[in-house]
Amino acid sequence: MTDHVSRTLAQEIANHNLSLSEEISYFEHWRSCSKCQNLLKECMSEAGFVIDLNFSSKRVFIGIGRANVDFQIICSEKGVLSVSIIKNHFRKAENRVRTKGLMIVGAQLPSFGVKLLSDLKRYFNEGRVFQLPEIDTTLISSLFSLQVLYWTELIPFGKIASYMEIAEWMGKPKATRAVGGALKRNPLPIIIPCHRVIGSKGKLTGFAGGIELKRKLLELEGSIGEITY
Repeated sequence: MTDHVSRTLAQEIANHNLSLSEEISYFEHWRSCSKCQNLLKECMSEAGFVIDLNFSSKRVFIGIGRANVDFQIICSEKGVLSVSIIKNHFRKAENRVRTKGLMIVGAQLPSFGVKLLSDLKRYFNEGRVFQLPEIDTTLISSLFSLQVLYWTELIPFGKIASYMEIAEWMGKPKATRAVGGALKRNPLPIIIPCHRVIGSKGKLTGFAGGIELKRKLLELEGSIGEITY
């Protein structure tokens, strides 16, 4: 059995500085350990999950990638703001950015954005694990949504969790439906892997890209065997 995580280890988990096998090992422990969950909660802001209200001066860059699906990323100089994996969502994401007062200045992506385009292409084509980029939380509008997305980001590649589990990790076990609503508005699918969140009885439910795409992503990651139909 995996031991409780220390504060240092919790910070490593929150920042994804472990190998995938280590992430999975500790996930299988902390997902049912309230002591470790409380420690991880304290690491949330340290991992960059804070409400960012200072967006008036941000410049924004857009990149398009093509793999088994077309996808779009929108980045500030600080981190990735948005990922869209359905082509008719591209314009919606751009409009969402503009309503925040952010200025789209072109396609000259920061270096981390160029790397992310390449990483996502390999992910969609080969199911390859990639290092998570820095996240810009400007498009995350509430503390509740921020907490939902934090716990969702901690679900490792190849694993799944339920909406109910996320609500319980947040200390709000009756908020399962609200968790689903927050994930529906997730501006960073794949980066914050809402496709790894399923119904409490193992059912595939809810995903902005559609259930069929959610199923394909779980197949890509090798976790579809944990799903019931």
